[in-house]
Amino acid sequence: MTSDEILRTALSAITTGADAVITGRGHDTVRMLADEQIPVMGHLGFVPRKSTWVGGIRAVGKTSAEALELWDRFRWFEDAGAFAVECEIIAAEVMAEINCHSGLVTVSLGSGPAADVMFLFTSDICGASARLPRHARAWGNLAALHRAVRDARLEALSSFHREVADGSYPADAEIAGIADAELEAFREALEAGRD
Repeated sequence: MTSDEILRTALSAITTGADAVITGRGHDTVRMLADEQIPVMGHLGFVPRKSTWVGGIRAVGKTSAEALELWDRFRWFEDAGAFAVECEIIAAEVMAEINCHSGLVTVSLGSGPAADVMFLFTSDICGASARLPRHARAWGNLAALHRAVRDARLEALSSFHREVADGSYPADAEIAGIADAELEAFREALEAGRD
């Protein structure tokens, strides 16, 4: 996306009711949005679309050098005008230290309890997937319900197919009829029309 496309998308979101926008992009994008008075939230730590750059899905800030680099990125976002940052899979102790020293609102997604806001995806909270990320917990079991719905759908469709094939559907109670005299009159009209 170009800068113009990012700005156009962000302005559209704000004018249609969003309170803020979030970006996984860098300092320049945050500054551009903030300069337009668009409340902008950054994304630091594990950023899924950049995961191959940091060696896959893993916690960030597990060494002092990486924690310092992360701290610099927090300061860059703050200097660029962000009001908040999503902190994804950052070592909990590092998150606690950063939160004490940053003016940004911090939103923890797998980064421990010391952030200003705790966040999990609804699908994880509700247990929509059989496999949860390490940092998530399910308080429901929608995956089991999804399986039950899938199984019930499959059973119903299989029964429909089987009964159509064996002739037991539709039964007399499931079809409309016509009186014998009316059917005979219809047949006679058809025959007369063929001549």
